Amino acid sequence: MLFWMPILFNLMLEAMKKYFLFLFWATLSGSCLMAQDMLTITLDASQLQNPDCWLDGGAVANDKVYFHSGLCTSNPTFCNDSIQGFNSPIWEHVTGNWGMDDGVGEMTFLGNATWEIKIDLETYHGAPMGSTPYTMGLVFRNLDGTAEGKDNQCGDIFIRNLNTSNPSVIQGSTGAPMTGVTAVKTVTGIEESAVLASLSLFPNPSQGQVGVRYQLKKPAQDFSATVYNSLGQIVEVLVEGKQAPGQQTLEWQTEATGIFYVVLKDGAQVLGWEKVIVQ
Repeated sequence: MLFWMPILFNLMLEAMKKYFLFLFWATLSGSCLMAQDMLTITLDASQLQNPDCWLDGGAVANDKVYFHSGLCTSNPTFCNDSIQGFNSPIWEHVTGNWGMDDGVGEMTFLGNATWEIKIDLETYHGAPMGSTPYTMGLVFRNLDGTAEGKDNQCGDIFIRNLNTSNPSVIQGSTGAPMTGVTAVKTVTGIEESAVLASLSLFPNPSQGQVGVRYQLKKPAQDFSATVYNSLGQIVEVLVEGKQAPGQQTLEWQTEATGIFYVVLKDGAQVLGWEKVIVQ
């Protein structure tokens, strides 16, 4: 009997670890704040500059406009440094079928030569689960692909910094800002919170120093910001106690590497959470 005691103890310990890990993920996934990164891309074709690739100056109002794109998830350095107007290797995960009217990438006409599309960054391009989107290459086209919407030199358009809360749109040919195209990133689910307005981690991935920026709509009486590892274990409590409304920025420094989660709570209620990769 004594021989089996250590074995039984280890089995019970492993079972308890799995149970608490299950509770951790169930708490996050079961909350109304299952974060989902959405990107809204808006095209005002009347602001495109080159007659060879300006969607006929927006005169395709009675036609459909499609969004053809490719996502880069390899690493932030490659995805940023490999931007070029033509034949960029950034197009790793491509969505869209050129010249086909199949609804994949079809944009919504808003009037005045303006179109819009909203996509889920996590799923739209079919990138591996858990990968981080950094940069997106894109072009626009009419129904059959005979008219294109591109940058001022008819090169590809790019959206950088998709892993942050403020992506930017540039011309692949020159690196200059792209007029007529905007990209706005939002996190669905956070809007459902009566307390939390926004949450972002930067840089992400990080080399060991992570900024945590959040904004509260109203006071939180029992607020906490806690870092967890991928096993659901507490790594560090960044702050706890009463919090006033407004924007706050915290800093977390670590020598550990891996995937971590910053979870904001008010008492037992999960307000929101974000994942950060530390390399």
